[in-house]
Amino acid sequence: MDSRIRVIKRGTRTDPNSATGTIQKTERERERETADTVKNWIAEWEERKRSLSVFASTLISSLDQRSQSPA
Repeated sequence: MDSRIRVIKRGTRTDPNSATGTIQKTERERERETADTVKNWIAEWEERKRSLSVFASTLISSLDQRSQSPA
């Protein structure tokens, strides 16, 4: 059984899957990406809300037509 302990100091951790020499993103780029992600989430939420409103109004109008038709 091989039980080695590996100490990793803060700020020195590297991703073993990434290639060496990769360019670090600036704070501004990270903030821009975060803002774009949030904007996309909001746009998707608004689109789902619109779709649900259209579906609900279609359903209500079809139910109204059924209740108003003579039986």
